[in-house]
Amino acid sequence: MANENTCLKRLCIVFNAVLGLLGGTVLTLGAIVYAYQEKVEKFNKEASSGVTLFCFFGTVTLLISLLGIYGAYKEKRIPLRMYLGILFGGIIVILYFIVQMTSLKSKTNGNLDAEFKELMPLNSAAHELQESIGKFQTVFECCGFFGYKDWSDEIPESCKCP
Repeated sequence: MANENTCLKRLCIVFNAVLGLLGGTVLTLGAIVYAYQEKVEKFNKEASSGVTLFCFFGTVTLLISLLGIYGAYKEKRIPLRMYLGILFGGIIVILYFIVQMTSLKSKTNGNLDAEFKELMPLNSAAHELQESIGKFQTVFECCGFFGYKDWSDEIPESCKCP
């Protein structure tokens, strides 16, 4: 029985060490970007909130992994129960956000389809929009939003297959 306990203990410590390394990596990347934040903000004004979230989640992940390592190494019940509670709480939060994002995706797709249909036919849209769509079509090798009929009778060169 003691051999099984030792194996589980080591497995938990290794798992949490890997989790801690990932958390430390995320925290380090956040700190590096934070150090160069002035340069980053020149290109993207909203980057500071992403950097803050990176640092926050890196720190939380690192602390949770340290709690798991401590509880497993010392074989203390309270830290292990706290660790499991945090993990299960995290799973519930992740599942909640997955459900929310899935429902948001279907609503967003419906709204995008309606917005795109208002731009039809594309050959009568603004010149800047036609240029943007042409670049998009060339890169992604597609034609229009829903197909070649979006362009009515004037199908551009970017729609024609090589």
